[in-house]
Amino acid sequence: MSKKIILGKALALLPLPVIQFIARTAAKRMFRKKQGYSYKTAATNIEKCFPELSAQVQSGIVQDTLINNATTMAETPYIWFRPKSKIQSLYGEVINQEAFISARDNPNGCLLLCPHIGNWEMMGYYLGQHSTNTSMYLPSKQGSEIDTAIRAARSRFGSTLLPATAAGVKGLFQALKRGELVSILPDQSPGDDSGMVFSTFFEQSAATITLPVKLAMRPNVKILLGYSIRNFETGKFDMGFESLDALNSVESVESGAAVMNAAIENLVRRYPDQYLWTYKRFKRQPDSESQPFYH
Repeated sequence: MSKKIILGKALALLPLPVIQFIARTAAKRMFRKKQGYSYKTAATNIEKCFPELSAQVQSGIVQDTLINNATTMAETPYIWFRPKSKIQSLYGEVINQEAFISARDNPNGCLLLCPHIGNWEMMGYYLGQHSTNTSMYLPSKQGSEIDTAIRAARSRFGSTLLPATAAGVKGLFQALKRGELVSILPDQSPGDDSGMVFSTFFEQSAATITLPVKLAMRPNVKILLGYSIRNFETGKFDMGFESLDALNSVESVESGAAVMNAAIENLVRRYPDQYLWTYKRFKRQPDSESQPFYH
């Protein structure tokens, strides 16, 4: 068995509050040193995406971002490997659940966009329990054993996982055609120029994948924005759903990308410290070579 799998399963044996405490402590130390990939990436993203805020407020968001992002990563083995009953006990409030039920039961299918905010692994499990969820995953670059473990962990609540291949994309369209629910992470920077457009996100040019928009443009599909927010007061994760049916009536992929990014931005502005700002969302630029976003 891979050492990383062994380490992950060992970490998952710890109580969740202990895991979260370790993550918070490590993140605070990183913030104090103001060094490292995660700190530099988050600081650059926050500075450029929230120019209207003072340096002091930006610094506070960076610190909270590091804490939340580190906590999300540390929680993941617990969510993947602990018994289902332990994970189900972590669900808190479900915001706008009626919108989810209505969209899920749409005979023409439902598309749920789940950005990298809070802990998106919890949303995947929720969908697997409450729908015939089909989602897409990127095969791990760390070997087939880890890839198998991740797929098993993410599918154990009932979701169907398809690889990010041409066959996998076809499977998503087929699932919608059958009237099922399809979920996708819409805010990843694409690896190449195919299947992407540059669209505005926080007044920055962001390489935006077009697959979610193309799925949303299917006739009469219901579209939701879904999120799983960490609630520090209750120690649970609150699920939220918002209608994004405007994406179903866009006239082009470019206009759809703009609508999608605007909806994600609106959500992130409500929970800025829980977004994955440690990810280089703006690395791909129209003029990356002459004017790189990150230095």
